[in-house]
Amino acid sequence: MSSRSDVAVYLADGSTIAEIMLVGRVDRQADALLGAVLDELLVVPRVLRIEIDTAMVQFCDRGGLTVFLRAQKQAADFGVVLHIVRAAPALLRVLEATGLSQLLTPAGS
Repeated sequence: MSSRSDVAVYLADGSTIAEIMLVGRVDRQADALLGAVLDELLVVPRVLRIEIDTAMVQFCDRGGLTVFLRAQKQAADFGVVLHIVRAAPALLRVLEATGLSQLLTPAGS
């Protein structure tokens, strides 16, 4: 299991959707990493939606859930929608158990 988080960002020319892929662990230590990525994306006027792909997340604790909630609030402060997409099964179970799936994942996923 990876002992840290890695991140990749993709924003296609002309797209209003930015994609962030997280890999490894999502815990309190991932807060600064994701925050720095959001700081850069949220000043791009054409970005209206951010999708965080978590298919490769191997671990998420309570601190990681806080990271996602802070990221969503940070995006909302800029009028940008932020959702977790392609959640790894273990993460999806945590989101569902805490009731956060309704808040952090798009409807119907």
